[in-house]
Amino acid sequence: MTVHQAKGLEFDIVFVYGLNREPRPNSSTLLEEALSQFRNDPPIIEFSAEQRAEQDLVRFYFVAYSRPKYALIHLVPRAHLKNDKVGFINKNARNFQEIVRNIS
Repeated sequence: MTVHQAKGLEFDIVFVYGLNREPRPNSSTLLEEALSQFRNDPPIIEFSAEQRAEQDLVRFYFVAYSRPKYALIHLVPRAHLKNDKVGFINKNARNFQEIVRNIS
């Protein structure tokens, strides 16, 4: 089941893969930007397509992280840790690795 299908549901254990995802505008954020001039009520704060893509990714992880009842398990391939690119924590990947090692 995908994260979007799980919205509103809870599970005993949730596995999350894909911490190396980077926020990038997709077709919906670009379409929203292109059609924004036709809105009846303009937004109070204007966000760029990149900013909206980052907000969408945060919401995606929020939904994933709020589904488990007992355990949230991150699946991180070694290849993702070697290149220091682990999503939003890529600048602190070494620190993240140390924290994970201390937990287990």
